[in-house]
Amino acid sequence: DYIHDIRPLEQLTHVPRVPDWMAGVTNLRGRIISVLDLQRFLRLPPGEKDNGTDAAPRHLVVVETAAMELALLVDEVLSVEAFPTDLIQEAGSAVRGIPAEFMRGIVIPSHAEAENTPQLILDLPTLLADKRLVVHEDII
Repeated sequence: DYIHDIRPLEQLTHVPRVPDWMAGVTNLRGRIISVLDLQRFLRLPPGEKDNGTDAAPRHLVVVETAAMELALLVDEVLSVEAFPTDLIQEAGSAVRGIPAEFMRGIVIPSHAEAENTPQLILDLPTLLADKRLVVHEDII
């Protein structure tokens, strides 16, 4: 319900004096959209494919709730799937380091390609309502 677009990251303009998890802004069809580095915001360790360089192509997942619209910077998009909400299970301690309020739960896919690896379902309305996402700077 909240994902409006998924696209490769083409251009990113860095913005001075914002937290390190705010990657910058990008122009999407004439609209300037803030880009949130989800890995840094959630304080997750670098992924397996992260070799310390920015050489690997990254993707933007454009999301919108009543509170905010922005693009999530992610390493890769493996697939896009729809599933019944009754398949969402309690996340418990399945994902360490991610605040519980940002997790809606997990889904364990039944198809063989996913190797039954649990997939985390983020609670985007709660994530995008986080007050840290509105960056204020006093004018001097």
